[in-house]
Amino acid sequence: MRITVKFLGPVKEIIGEPEREFDLNKGTVGELLDNIMKLYPKTKEKLKPAGVFIKGRIVKKSELQVPLLKEGDEVSLVLPVAGG
Repeated sequence: MRITVKFLGPVKEIIGEPEREFDLNKGTVGELLDNIMKLYPKTKEKLKPAGVFIKGRIVKKSELQVPLLKEGDEVSLVLPVAGG
């Protein structure tokens, strides 16, 4: 299945592009993150705290191996922001 990933904010700067398509077999966010880390190995540590959103809903760590993704889904990857 083909998934589009949008890299937002600082993630876009780290990755160097605004979005990319990935082909997945299992449809899990864990599989998607593994593919991103393989494609961009230098970003592994920088992206660890990134939040993953599917259709605007945050994916919990407990859901990483659950097949949540479907053909044509759009996933957003964003780093948390803190301020005060």
